[in-house]
Amino acid sequence: MRVIAVEGATERELRRLVYGQPGTPTLVEYHCSDAEALAVADLVEEADDGAVDQNSSPLAGISLAARIPSRLTELALLVRSSPLIDALVIRGLPTGAISNIPTPAKHGDDRLLMGFELLALAIATLTGNPMGYSTQQSGRVINDIVPIQEDATVANASSGYLETFDFHTEDAFMGMPPNFIQLACVRNPTDAPVVLSGLAPMDVDPDVMAILRSPGFRVGVNPKQSGWSLAFPKDPRPVVEGSENRPRIRYNAADTAAVDGDAGGDALNSLRRVLSQNSVDLHLSDGDVAIIDNHRIAHSRSPYEPSFLGKDRWLLRIISFKDTEALESLLDHRNPNILRP
Repeated sequence: MRVIAVEGATERELRRLVYGQPGTPTLVEYHCSDAEALAVADLVEEADDGAVDQNSSPLAGISLAARIPSRLTELALLVRSSPLIDALVIRGLPTGAISNIPTPAKHGDDRLLMGFELLALAIATLTGNPMGYSTQQSGRVINDIVPIQEDATVANASSGYLETFDFHTEDAFMGMPPNFIQLACVRNPTDAPVVLSGLAPMDVDPDVMAILRSPGFRVGVNPKQSGWSLAFPKDPRPVVEGSENRPRIRYNAADTAAVDGDAGGDALNSLRRVLSQNSVDLHLSDGDVAIIDNHRIAHSRSPYEPSFLGKDRWLLRIISFKDTEALESLLDHRNPNILRP
């Protein structure tokens, strides 16, 4: 996986992110200018002074998205539309008052939203329709990714921390997984990275790729999403789909199984090796926002050691869908931004 630093995002640099042939999965890194950081700081401060609850957050996110500096908007929209960008990290955004809030010790906090949370939601709105799950963190659209003591040894949950969270695409069990996952960093004192990886056209032997593209695999439901276990048909599906030049992945290393025995299992092992070889560590610092194409890029996280003194790793996770019409049967009739089994 390659990393491209876009400094200043001139018109010429933007053009090379739009035109060309897709190939190696690409992470674009952009550092905010001083002027952009100051403009966003004003927006975050204004939002900190407001009082927005979870139910009002989608409209507040849309309103704020219209006021984000134009270059940041262009980059977020390019992630949605360009075949040459598979992930984007915007660095140097101000976090405002949330930096003074202790890292949550549990999920389900019904606090009013802070300015940085609304900024993250506004950016996610540019990539699609942000959604939450009724079965996850009380239906919140903005999820807290924090260590939780009782989940310490849960290997494949974002609240675990003593075990590796292996490569996966977000909510791979879904009939239509989210198009994007966004991670906004409130703090990351141990510098635990998010590990990104993907497939280039020639990374996998053609015979192995043919197996991965066959409908011979089942993806299990995430440990924290058990309510969905009966919601979808268990018909086998491919692990890799899409064009030869831009393959898409639906994968969860912890719970993807081949239904046809050794050949499928060997193919999954080959995929896991390639993802490990192609991986890039994405180190997120306070105020960094990463947008990841969830159909192209798998992610993982290594173990880390929290202190539980209020300053532990805290990321905000938002999933978004380009099109929610196909999800209509799953929408909560009381809140169209929540999906239910």
